[in-house]
Amino acid sequence: MAAPSLVERLAAAYGGRDVVTPRPGELPDTIEGAEALQDAWMPLLGATGGYKLGATIPAVREALNLPRAFFAPIPRARIFPDGASVPEFVARQTGVECEYGFRLGRDLPAGTDPLDEGTVRAAFDAVLPAIEIPGTRFSRLAEYAGVGIVADAGALGSLVLGAPIEGIDVESLGDAPVTLSVDGETVVTGSGAVMDGGAFGPIHAFVNRARARGLSLRAGEVVVTGSCTGYQVVERGREIAASFAALSAGVTMRFAPA
Repeated sequence: MAAPSLVERLAAAYGGRDVVTPRPGELPDTIEGAEALQDAWMPLLGATGGYKLGATIPAVREALNLPRAFFAPIPRARIFPDGASVPEFVARQTGVECEYGFRLGRDLPAGTDPLDEGTVRAAFDAVLPAIEIPGTRFSRLAEYAGVGIVADAGALGSLVLGAPIEGIDVESLGDAPVTLSVDGETVVTGSGAVMDGGAFGPIHAFVNRARARGLSLRAGEVVVTGSCTGYQVVERGREIAASFAALSAGVTMRFAPA
């Protein structure tokens, strides 16, 4: 019997505790090859509820040796509501990132015809405060540089979303403070200005790239565009709060005990 492929091992590890170690030659050496591998195993994980974007900050792309940003689907089963206690089997790593989420108000079907920036912007109808919890099937994040992250579904973990807020001008997000607190104590403050073109800036390229890869984006799906506060590790059981001044809103969560 043939040994399980990398695709099969990644998919199996998604719902379990196995750590995946790629065999020699299994990981591609280009972002396009890594995306093809990602496309082979993501459909095995169930219905999509949104997308995460990664390497949307120039310094991060340089560190990961990636030529451009990447994205990965987030299954509905890995999206949690405000105040969630995220179980250990979902979050083996306990790092968090504060991010803006943008909700699609209408479908954008797959196609190779690029949509202009105005059309893309008009398709999104709400902004949500979000906490992303990156996760890897490998032994540690970024163990195999950028192409490893992309092949590993962009280090897909889970997402905690606050309430959607309509009527927000995305230009107003600018460098408005985004603050991460743990048990009421501020840990770090950042903003969406660190992303290419600001918090909403990476969306246009994502939409056209996703559609060209054969993905139909659906109304109600939420796209998170990158970390405003960097990756911060937090102990299990502590209350984590992300506050977004431009939204006058936030979102909270904690990691359930192991």
